[in-house]
Amino acid sequence: MATASTTSTSRPVLLGIIVVLLLGGGVALTMATGDGFGQLLTRSDRIDVELAGYRITPERIVLPAEETVTLELTNTSVFAHNVAIGRDPVVEAGRIVGFGEDLLAESEVRTTPSHALLRPADARVPTTISVEPGTTIEVELRAPAELSGVWEFGCFQGSGCEAHVGVSATIVIE
Repeated sequence: MATASTTSTSRPVLLGIIVVLLLGGGVALTMATGDGFGQLLTRSDRIDVELAGYRITPERIVLPAEETVTLELTNTSVFAHNVAIGRDPVVEAGRIVGFGEDLLAESEVRTTPSHALLRPADARVPTTISVEPGTTIEVELRAPAELSGVWEFGCFQGSGCEAHVGVSATIVIE
């Protein structure tokens, strides 16, 4: 009888040890990646971005280099947004008209619908994604590791969305 009693009490103890090891491993992985425990459980390769009037939400987006991430750009404004992602802005008459570096031109990008991605013939003009009022555009973006760092993301040209009124956010490629 001692054998049966020992077996029945050792199973819950063994199960408890396994649960502790699994949770401990998850916490260790979370600490190593710096994502936080909630991020470990809910990590997604899709980020919702709202273009609402003269505001972009979220204001800061962190993307992993060398991984494809889908940005869902939803325009809740009454005007179109032509968004670009760049750094080293080229400014003329107080407006950003281009970038020294254009993330969309130098990365793998695919949009749904495909006509939303506008690649200009003139390299001085930034590549943009056109988001009409009341629409959502899916943008699959894969940035190479050599483009790591901070980028400006925003609507810099077109009807009413000029950079000097603050229509921008930050994208960080890590």
